Amino acid sequence: MSEAANQRLFEAASAGDLAAVSAALAEGAELEAKDVVDMTALTIATRGGHLPVIRFLLDQGAQVTHDTIYVASKSVYSNLWIVKLLQLAQIKQVRPSTSPNSEADARLLEAAYAGDIPGLQEAVQAGAKVSASDGQDTAALRWAARRGQAEAVRFLLEMGADVNQASYTGWTALMEAVIAGSEEIVALLIDAGADVNARTFASASVLYFAKDIIYFAADQAAAGRIVVQLEQHGAQYNAPEPDDD
Repeated sequence: MSEAANQRLFEAASAGDLAAVSAALAEGAELEAKDVVDMTALTIATRGGHLPVIRFLLDQGAQVTHDTIYVASKSVYSNLWIVKLLQLAQIKQVRPSTSPNSEADARLLEAAYAGDIPGLQEAVQAGAKVSASDGQDTAALRWAARRGQAEAVRFLLEMGADVNQASYTGWTALMEAVIAGSEEIVALLIDAGADVNARTFASASVLYFAKDIIYFAADQAAAGRIVVQLEQHGAQYNAPEPDDD
């Protein structure tokens, strides 16, 4: 049954038929199934530039791979909108790399990612550092902001997390919140003293992410309001250096 449903899913994704894609999944098609040339339904839809199907599959949890991004960048039917949408989705799908951390710090990072408040409380009680970063130099506050976990952000700030803690590449929680498109978290971080003019080591400003990156997100109205929030607090625009990849 699943093989037949998978084939219907591939055909529907190729045709950009959203209703048929939804029906195939309801009939048991596997979201991460691959066709004869090793492409998932998401990659197939990307190849055809079918934005509504791409959005739907992402909402269902379809994983963005490097192959998907490559197809998006090369297909004549794709466009910058699709490429940026997939890149944003890929960022949100990364999980904490906690192998170098203590058990308590690892628990904190995972709980921040999941928005698990009891888990955060247990981790702190077990001795976790609220400033803990994982093997990718991503702090717990950044994970919570990236995932749109407002209550986890609030908890970490109340526990003393440094609102401006940056990775070795200069990324801050405010940048993550902007890319996540979360007005609530952007406001929380700004109220806590987040630097609206922080820049990555490639000189990309917070306002750059708001204007040039989340422009491709689904909720354009929210993106516009985030830009207004930042500008009202003095944010200045600066694009990254040309060699930033």
